[in-house]
Amino acid sequence: MEQKKNIIITDTLSGIGTEAYKGYLGHALCLEGRCHIMFNGKGLEMKRGDLLIVRQGRLVQSVKADSSFRVTMIYIAAPFIEV
Repeated sequence: MEQKKNIIITDTLSGIGTEAYKGYLGHALCLEGRCHIMFNGKGLEMKRGDLLIVRQGRLVQSVKADSSFRVTMIYIAAPFIEV
């Protein structure tokens, strides 16, 4: 059985809602620019300083970032943070 990493840090939202991060909680911190996200039928906009926490990535329907958008994305395995 393959060992799952508890924490994964990336600089893109491209993996959110994919099978690769199933079972992870996603934490996205916008560093610069803007990004429009369709989440469970609701439009959201991220701008510098905004933090988005996603428990169910499958509810992310689309992500459209402007050319200056930069993000730090942290995926944390759900069992790792359970108390």
